[in-house]
Amino acid sequence: MPKPLMLLRRGATIGRITEMAVRQVATGNQHFAVRAGLSKNPEKVLFVDGDKVVSYGDFQKWSGRYAGVLNGKYGISKGDRVLCRTSKTLDSVALYMACLQLGAIYIPVNPSYTLSETEHFVMDATPKLMVTCEDSKDSVFRDRIANVLDENLLSKETREAEAMMDIEHVDSSDVACVCYTSGTTGLPKGAMLTHGSLSSNAEALVDAWRFTENDNRLLSSTSFSGDLLRQLRLFVSGSAPLSTPLWEEFKSRTGHAILERYGMTEGSSYNS
Repeated sequence: MPKPLMLLRRGATIGRITEMAVRQVATGNQHFAVRAGLSKNPEKVLFVDGDKVVSYGDFQKWSGRYAGVLNGKYGISKGDRVLCRTSKTLDSVALYMACLQLGAIYIPVNPSYTLSETEHFVMDATPKLMVTCEDSKDSVFRDRIANVLDENLLSKETREAEAMMDIEHVDSSDVACVCYTSGTTGLPKGAMLTHGSLSSNAEALVDAWRFTENDNRLLSSTSFSGDLLRQLRLFVSGSAPLSTPLWEEFKSRTGHAILERYGMTEGSSYNS
């Protein structure tokens, strides 16, 4: 049976959360701050990924369906660790937001890791649930993890599920994510990121870089793993990210840079 949520706010719906409410709970659940950004204009485009266009309102319901399945079917609740070795898709973003909503701890793992590398994270993190892009390989962990779910099957489960709108109450010091280091000086170590740190960093970047709801963000990478955490400011400010493949496809078909059409206001790349 799923554990009941200690609600920060029961039955919150699109359009009811104000900017003032965000500041009042900025030290609480990071999902609440993000939902405020999603709720300002539910019809506004949030993601453009190829032919898929997702509005703020659509995505709020999307992540809510993930939360409903994780809690209602698999019993994921506050403090539970969810290991995510998933493809770089919008479903992964919805899964991340669902974990925040439930107060669960999101642990992203690079989908290119080998079985032995993944085993280290399984042993160290001791997750209650794992979502994988390679069920044929990661099924070996079913003797150690209560539920190992194929990402595609989980995605199908959420399509017909009812969206959960309740948000778990957490303190600013509660862990939201565990991101593992590269392990260049030894075994990868889990860096614990709290709800308070994610909220304050996102709001600080919105303020420092002066992001507004009129901005568009070109993603130089479609990575939605650890890089996802750096994109939270976009949700909070009401901006919209656009992927590099979309840029290239538009330019190949029209001969024009997508900047001219969408009015891109920020772009960056990460090189290593």
